[in-house]
Amino acid sequence: MRPLFRPLNFVTAERSEAIEYETKGGSNLSAYCAEFTMEQFLELATNFHFLFYLMTNHLVQFTELEMQMLCNAVCTQDREAAIEWARETVNWQQLVALCHEQGHSHESSVSTRWSCKHCTFENSEQRPDCSMCGLPANA
Repeated sequence: MRPLFRPLNFVTAERSEAIEYETKGGSNLSAYCAEFTMEQFLELATNFHFLFYLMTNHLVQFTELEMQMLCNAVCTQDREAAIEWARETVNWQQLVALCHEQGHSHESSVSTRWSCKHCTFENSEQRPDCSMCGLPANA
């Protein structure tokens, strides 16, 4: 007998890292979902940490019935039911859209940061020199 839940690349939520996890949740979910096609939604959902995130995220609240339907599809390994859940559940579609948006805004804010090679100060804006030591960024 093989296990129903397989460990995949979805980041797990440690209690000590709960705050950090919540801020990474959107971009993490977006990256995780990008690894699967719609035909592989059952494999995507066959992950305890993914299901736990759906139940506890603060972006979109799933109903008990929605979660029961998805969990039943996972437990019975019913690919068609899992795909139908993904296509028909408005809350899932909303969460994916929000996380995709959140992931893009996180990427753009991260890309503007750079560390000075001289004093290691982390600069938050694009400029030719370090705002702390004044030395050139590319020297």
